[in-house]
Amino acid sequence: MSAERRRQLFEQWYSTFGTHAKMGLYFQALRDPYYVLDKRATNPGRPGFVQTVDRTLFPPRGSSLYELIECKKLKALFDGTAQDVVADDGSMRAGIGCYALWLRLADPEEWEKEPFWDGDCASNGSPTGRTRMATLLTNGFDYLKALENRIRTYKMDKYLAAIRTKPFILLAGISGTGKSRMVRQLARGCCPRYKTGTTDDHPFYNEQNPGNFEIIPVRPNWHDSTELMGYESRIGTPEFIIKPFVEFLVKAWMNPDIPFFLCLDEMNLAPVEQYFAEYLSAIESRKAVNGGGRDYFKTDVVVKIGLPEKQWDDAGTSVLHNTLAKLFEPYKTAGALDAWATYVRDLFTKDGGVSIPQNLVVMGTVNMDETTCSFSRKVLDRAMSFELNDVSDMYAPDKLVGEGDYEFGSIDVAAARCSLLTGKEAYDANAAIGDKVLEYLKIVNEALEGKKFKIAYRSRNEIMIYCVERTNGGIVGLRQALDEATSLKILSRIEGDDQTFASFDLKDFRKTIVKGLLAIDNPSVQDNDVDDFLKDEAKVRSSPCASKLGHMIDELSHGAGVVSYWE
Repeated sequence: MSAERRRQLFEQWYSTFGTHAKMGLYFQALRDPYYVLDKRATNPGRPGFVQTVDRTLFPPRGSSLYELIECKKLKALFDGTAQDVVADDGSMRAGIGCYALWLRLADPEEWEKEPFWDGDCASNGSPTGRTRMATLLTNGFDYLKALENRIRTYKMDKYLAAIRTKPFILLAGISGTGKSRMVRQLARGCCPRYKTGTTDDHPFYNEQNPGNFEIIPVRPNWHDSTELMGYESRIGTPEFIIKPFVEFLVKAWMNPDIPFFLCLDEMNLAPVEQYFAEYLSAIESRKAVNGGGRDYFKTDVVVKIGLPEKQWDDAGTSVLHNTLAKLFEPYKTAGALDAWATYVRDLFTKDGGVSIPQNLVVMGTVNMDETTCSFSRKVLDRAMSFELNDVSDMYAPDKLVGEGDYEFGSIDVAAARCSLLTGKEAYDANAAIGDKVLEYLKIVNEALEGKKFKIAYRSRNEIMIYCVERTNGGIVGLRQALDEATSLKILSRIEGDDQTFASFDLKDFRKTIVKGLLAIDNPSVQDNDVDDFLKDEAKVRSSPCASKLGHMIDELSHGAGVVSYWE
């Protein structure tokens, strides 16, 4: 890729991200120096900017920011930053200091040492001109920091979109790729102290384990839910044995505005559908309700404690009463619960147990080897499945910080919170995307007709929701979102032996998928366009479906015997 093209993509990315952080205004101001920041005035179409009359203070209008920079050192810095940010395939890299260039531009001392423009530009000899442009850049610094955070979390967006689709995520991959670390960092990004950047202690903040994070190692001998969700002991006085999972659920209920992350480490060391059956069923019962002065999603009971009771009785002695009294004791202030805590306790009393809070995100880490269990279709149908096997950059010196450098920074809590429950809600939110998704899924399902991999309403709805959530904001297009969703919800179901694939040609299915995806942007796509795409290694690598199916085809052709999405 040429340096010029990389610069263009760099500026294009900044403009795209600007729609989220108001950075577009500052970026446009840099490109169009006839406008300067004026907090007291608003120019139509350019909030916060007013046109300046004295154009001699600024250099001639340029078609790009790069052309406006005449200082050779800053040009080199711009090129270097573009090289760091834009990958060879045109995508955005994450986890790097993308605003190093902007730090230089916003520093008044740098202006004194090295003017923004070399030569005889009027601003070099005009303190007023330097002050105006320096002020513009300095005032934009907060937006630039937000922009940097947005770029650093670019690769995290698909995980957040999946969480907003269904807060049950599988992270599969070879050992040591940082799967559990990712969950911890997501929780840290939503942790109140980390989020606000304050120095005051917050009850949720912990340097090692944020208060909205819990990791539970799964053990191979778990064949029912008692070790995870608790059980009633009848030795002596009957009592319910409370497990950390239950306490974490109640904690999430007590803090409904903060996302809570539960990491089930090595999730498939035991059969998931056995020890997690209650959750797998309850997560499908979500419905929007209003109660306790707020809107929230309610589910069936996931932890059954005792027989439901009509109302809370302070003098009660049942197992349910005693258990709830213990669970809610930490949330009393001056010996009493607040209105929300009282509402939740009464809800659990009437239901006979604890249900899933809307703000709970369950993420299971998965390794596939001879010591682990495979997933049933019941699990795969309910989960959003990701693979983290790419370690191609582990040899780069700047990646030697540690395994899985998922340093996401602050995360908007709304980015990790479900708002769409059904495919109909997603369709109504964006009918244009919905129509294309339905047309694509019809083509894919026709190719799966008569096969056990065919999808139904649940997968359709979740693919629809994911595409609407993923494309919201314009960071990625529908084609990429559908590519990812197909891998998450359709390819993850495909597995079998030679006999299975004797009647189901993976090569033909791969072409069907690619043609359907290309048709999103080009409805008149032809078979030769598909062939050209599959011959281009860079394009194949950029497509999760094309690359994964290609790998599965290679495995089958080399006599693997059994081929699966899961490596």
